[in-house]
Amino acid sequence: MTRVLFATFCFVTAVAQAETRYADQMFRHAMSRDNMAVSGSMSTSSLYVLITICDPKTGHDRTVCTLASFLDGAIHMEHRLPYDLAGERKEFKIATHAQGRRFCFRSRKAAANLGIWYTPATLEEVRRRLACVSTAQLRAEVDRQGTMQETAWWHTEKYQQAVAHVLLERGILVGQADITGALFLDRKET
Repeated sequence: MTRVLFATFCFVTAVAQAETRYADQMFRHAMSRDNMAVSGSMSTSSLYVLITICDPKTGHDRTVCTLASFLDGAIHMEHRLPYDLAGERKEFKIATHAQGRRFCFRSRKAAANLGIWYTPATLEEVRRRLACVSTAQLRAEVDRQGTMQETAWWHTEKYQQAVAHVLLERGILVGQADITGALFLDRKET
């Protein structure tokens, strides 16, 4: 009984904290990092972002985690922007001016570009699994990615995006390494 109460307490605490730790400045940093027109640089290892997507037919919203580069592409497709510096500037402006980071993609191709591979049930499972793990412990686990001590379940297609989602909720800005596909900590967190 005590274990159940403790687990419930951890889960409720983690969910309560989830809404407050992911900040607009984290979103702006992730979106600007690989935007040539904004930052002057580009990487093939993109950072994750938390956004709300809406279904234009039903009006239902869902908060999801996707790579900033996937959101870039979806915005370019939706608004038919050119892939030049002017298009990059316009894409950044659209992304950062979206009220509440909420996006309604009418183009199926643009929506599919977000590449959401996890379900709400998987997200809840990951929240439960990580509920009692401190922020410092989570950072240490991400830092060990690519070593013999890495957390293997994080690397499966089923879980990695959901883990990134939870890490962002907890205020930990992470990305996906291009070569290994592992999560990494953003070293210039804001």
